[in-house]
Amino acid sequence: MVKLSYFLLILCTIVAAGNANLITPCTVLSGTYSQAYSREFVSQKLTDRPGHVANIVFETKIPGFNPDSSGIFTNVQCCSDEIILTSKSSLKEISNWPPRVILWVSHMWTCNGKKTNQFFIVGNSVIDEEEGTAKFAHPQIIDISKYANIMTLDIEYITPCSRSCYRSKRHESRHENLTRRDIDNELALNLNVWYDPINERSSQPNFLIASSSEQQGIVTTSVNLLCANCYATGKTTVGLHVKTNFVGLPATVTLSLYGDFKVNLDFALKGHIGVAKKFPDVPLVSVGIPGLSIPALFNIGPEVALLASAKIDVGVDTVLSFGADVTSTIDYSIELIGKGVGKKEFNINSTVHPPPDANLTGTVDVAASLKPQISIGISVLSGLLNYRAGINFVTTLDSKLSIGSCEKPISPKIKISLEEVIEGFYGSNKVPIYTFPSNVLLEKCLI
Repeated sequence: MVKLSYFLLILCTIVAAGNANLITPCTVLSGTYSQAYSREFVSQKLTDRPGHVANIVFETKIPGFNPDSSGIFTNVQCCSDEIILTSKSSLKEISNWPPRVILWVSHMWTCNGKKTNQFFIVGNSVIDEEEGTAKFAHPQIIDISKYANIMTLDIEYITPCSRSCYRSKRHESRHENLTRRDIDNELALNLNVWYDPINERSSQPNFLIASSSEQQGIVTTSVNLLCANCYATGKTTVGLHVKTNFVGLPATVTLSLYGDFKVNLDFALKGHIGVAKKFPDVPLVSVGIPGLSIPALFNIGPEVALLASAKIDVGVDTVLSFGADVTSTIDYSIELIGKGVGKKEFNINSTVHPPPDANLTGTVDVAASLKPQISIGISVLSGLLNYRAGINFVTTLDSKLSIGSCEKPISPKIKISLEEVIEGFYGSNKVPIYTFPSNVLLEKCLI
């Protein structure tokens, strides 16, 4: 079944197409904006570069018009008592407009000193064909949510070759047509935390994540666990579908992420403690990332955080380093109102780092976890709708060393296992996605 809003939009388009100069207000008020050579969104007619495209549709109670949608206007000027539309095409059809029309002045124009999205009720116009202007006196600024029955917002990352698909199938996912090589690194959202791209290492080496000391008689024992080289890096595109009727503000909200993500874990342990000890989650860092926004319409604000925890059982003096990296492709969607996770595809690959250096005379068991969280904050119509959702990755590296199980009695044997748990969340709700069983990455004698 064709959705009513798009049936009306097609109908308005057909009516307007009957006359090249026809400028017809319609009760489906829409705007489509694309990322340009920066993160700023501009009229889709101005760019064919790959990037995110936002399509916003209001089903309005009275007819409305967006100058950006026609593509014939060269300027929009407005102040408190007048709005002037300028075009090289004939504007005489505006004289046939109804007495009350919603005029959408977007962030493409400076209006009342601001480049944001504003909506006005305009009435009778004065057309000057020689100047190519249409002037509306005493425009009334309005809250569009009071004049719309339904609002639909769709954001998708597309490539030039998929633009025809975008126009014809707005609500269908185009991830199957998108490959990771199509993603422009400048326009995707980066997921870098503690990452130095020049040296491809952590920008915060040897960060202390667990420390403990104990007094045993006259002897003090202590142990330190460091994130010697811990970081996260990656990129993602964002898809968003929001539909609301403004009544009580419940909405259909679907968030999707498509990209790749890498977590690097290199740990260093030194010392010993008398008994096994579990260390709780330690927040390491939280980084806000430049997101996607169109002023007064929507804001998508990503954040990537790192937490760490550990369980240490080291009964003898030990010096130990161990590490691995885990890469994951992400193709994920979640419905934030009621239904939970939709599509979920994560391809996990892990690589153990070169055999560790170790100096020990007994058994050691260290389980260290790095927990990246990708969080997306969503705000629509200047905070009228607010949501937060994302993905938690819990990557645990367990390193066990023991003496006496190798051919040489003094040779330490190491066993490194990796476990990955992924869960989605929206608001305070958590949704299990995958638990990848413990995988032995390395088991060998070091001497």
